Parts: sequence; structure tokens; C-alpha cells
Amino acid sequence: MRKTAVKKEKRTRLQKSFHQTVLKLYRKKNLDEITINEVCEKVNVPRSSFYYHYNSIRDVLDEIENDFLNELILALSVVKRVPGDEKATFGAMMMASFPVIKNHEATVRAVTIERQDPSFFKRWADSFNNAYSDKKESPIRDYALSYSAIHVIRDVIENGIPYNKIDTDLVFEIGIKVFELKKSMLEQTGIAIKKYK
Repeated sequence: MRKTAVKKEKRTRLQKSFHQTVLKLYRKKNLDEITINEVCEKVNVPRSSFYYHYNSIRDVLDEIENDFLNELILALSVVKRVPGDEKATFGAMMMASFPVIKNHEATVRAVTIERQDPSFFKRWADSFNNAYSDKKESPIRDYALSYSAIHVIRDVIENGIPYNKIDTDLVFEIGIKVFELKKSMLEQTGIAIKKYK
């Protein structure tokens, strides 16, 4: 039993080394510029060790992002909705996000500030939106709120502002304004957004 625990711990340490190395490289290079040889050289392991755990550099980045998003989804899943107070529910969701974001700040910084990965923004918005939305509103309205939360958090990290300085009511109001502007723009082009308030 002890042997299995040691092996598992060694595997976890190696995966963490791969994570840290890929994330560090990703902050400076495009993903397709990072080579498996380069990662293995920095981790000081043979290529076979990499291939034992992953098929590609993208797999490592996906695992890093999934670790963050899974922890975020778990934190959001225990937030109780505030009946009749959408703004308070939104605020509670944001507040529940902060410890997870702080725990994964290097990941969030790399993929939202240094690399500005649109697929990660979408996955993060989906995670937040699925927890927040009660499906009674327009999906476009709910996504405006989710993206507003993400962009404010990104700006907070980029500028070194403490999370407790975020006014979640103001973020909610920004999201609603973004939605209203988008709705107005679409209506002017003859496209109506269904089921909006």
C-alpha cells in the first residue's frame, strides 16, 4: 500500500512540474511554439515520461484549465440563490469565485492576460453562466453578466487590486448595460433578442 502512495505522489509531483513549466512557457510563447523536448528538458525527464501522462502540450494546458474550472464549478455549486434578488445571487457567485481564482491566479493570468485565450474565456463564462443562470432570462443577457464578471476579475488581477475592492453590484450593473447596448444594436439591425427584461 505504501509503495502505491509513493508512486502516486511521484506522479502528482511530475504532473505539477509539467503544469508549471508549460504555463511558464505559455506566458511567453504561442502554444504551437512550445515543444515537448523543451518541456522535458526543463523538467529534466525523458520524453517517455511526458508521453506516459499526455499526448500533446495542448493536453497539459487543458488539464491546467480543467483543474481551475472544476474547482470553480464546485465552489459555485454550493452558492445559494437569493430568491427574488438576482443582483445578490450574482454577487454571491462572484464572491464564491474569488478564492478559487486566487488559488489559480497564475493560470488565470496566463490565459486571460498574457495570452488572451478566447476559448478559455468561453469555457469560464459557460461555467459561471451555468451556475448563475436560472434559464429564465435571455442567454445573451446572462452571458453579458458572466463576461462582465470575468473581465472585471481579469482587470483586477492585471492591476493588482485586492478582490475585496470589487463592487459586485457595480459589475452586475455593467453586465446589464452591456446587454442593453447589445440588444439596442441588434434591434436596430432588425434582430430581436427573445425573452429579455
